[in-house]
Parts: sequence; structure tokens; C-alpha cells
Amino acid sequence: PYGAAIEVPVRDFAGLGDPFLAETRSARLVASLVHGHLLRTSGGEIVPELATTTGTWSGDTLTLTLADTARFHDGRVVEVSDVIASWRRLQSLGDQSPVGRLAQAVQVSDAGHRNVAFMVRGAAVDEVRALLARPEVAVLSRGLVGVGCGAFKPTPGDGDRRTLVAWDGHAQG
Repeated sequence: PYGAAIEVPVRDFAGLGDPFLAETRSARLVASLVHGHLLRTSGGEIVPELATTTGTWSGDTLTLTLADTARFHDGRVVEVSDVIASWRRLQSLGDQSPVGRLAQAVQVSDAGHRNVAFMVRGAAVDEVRALLARPEVAVLSRGLVGVGCGAFKPTPGDGDRRTLVAWDGHAQG
């Protein structure tokens, strides 16, 4: 009700444009604020962000359900097809992304009814959840660089300063 602002110095904004390429601590911080993730880390625990829960594990497959409240900054609903397109683009980057090679070991598919399945042989559920919670593993609209769905929406910036405004349309409010 009172409003506030904080200024956070960062070295670069690489995570603002393309979170998949975020390599520095600053870029990962920006990516975690502007872009949405199925899961995220909070207080040392993995919690849902765009998903309703941390998912169910069966065999070698983690299945997550997208929250009905998951929306991009432009108001469009986050769909399973966005998750799949994002994952496939991340895989296609390979060594260009800090986690591209890891993503290549995981198969993703539409499991129906706003569910998405991540299958990886020989992995533990906590390993898969930790990968999905990384700042570089964001969900992008149609898998393309551009509109985010994170807790903060960037305003047009100039030079080396950016303003990120709390976005009330975020899946977690």
C-alpha cells in the first residue's frame, strides 16, 4: 500500500533478453526476475512458480501441471506448447547455453490437460526439479526471445539502467 523501490546494481542484462544464455550471476538474477519458470528455488527449497505443484514422479518421468494463472506479460496464457517450444530451443543451443547440454538429455512432451512431462533415464527426481528451477531454464512465449512471464515486468530502458515493475499478473500473484 505504500510503494517502494530498490536499486540493485548488476553487471549485465543478458538475462533480460535471452535467459537461456545467462552466464553471469547478474544475468541469472535478471532472468529469475523477468522470466517465468516452472519451478524456482526459495529459501533453499524448490517450489512451484508457473506449475501448480513440484510435480509427480513416476518411473523416469516428472509430470507438472501449469497453473491456470500462468500468463505472459502481454496477458497471453502460458500453454504447454510454450513450455515444449522453450525446452526444444534450449536443447538446440547445446554448448551455447550453460544448461543446453543438460537439457538435451531430457525429453519433454504434452501430457494433456495443461500437463507437461519431462523424461530422463537414470536421473533422480530432485535432479530434474533442480534443473527446471535454474534461472536459465525459463518459459518463453512460443520459445522465442521477447515477452517474459516473471514476477517483474521491464519498462523500456535506456543505456545501463532498467526499471523492473512488480507484475500483478504473475502466476503467484
